Amino acid sequence: MPILRIARLAVNELHQGLGIGKLLLRAMLALALEMRDKTGCTGVVVDAKPETIPFYEKLGFQPLELASGALGEHPEPVAMFLPITVIGNAAPTD
Repeated sequence: MPILRIARLAVNELHQGLGIGKLLLRAMLALALEMRDKTGCTGVVVDAKPETIPFYEKLGFQPLELASGALGEHPEPVAMFLPITVIGNAAPTD
């Protein structure tokens, strides 16, 4: 199934807390909606560092259950998924 994967979305520490990350993510979610209409995108996966998980959870992303590594460890960063239906429902209407 086609998805949009965001490997790393980051804001310089000097500029964190100003809403730049939300603006960047909003642009990526708009791209996902465009991809939905053109190619059937089903959602967005982000590779979240452990300290950024709460940021993504507040936006509706859920951790994906992935196979454990050789020693039973989960991979880092944490893959988190947001379905396109959630993105579409949150999009403002004109």
